[in-house]
Amino acid sequence: MKLELKRYVINSEVDFIENGVDKIKVDISAICDLVGASNSNEISLPLLVINENSQTGDEMDAQRINEINNFINTY
Repeated sequence: MKLELKRYVINSEVDFIENGVDKIKVDISAICDLVGASNSNEISLPLLVINENSQTGDEMDAQRINEINNFINTY
């Protein structure tokens, strides 16, 4: 089964401190299609990503996309 990312939705972002480092816990839904299926419905996969609060918005987005792609490629 191969999945293709259509979009992702950020469900929540929660700031927390771990070992003195400010971090953000991001609950994401990765919305995917099943590649090659003729009448496939979208599949929503839950994913948790941890960003450091010191990252820029672009760095956070890049990390999230990278982790989402790595996650869906394991299917």
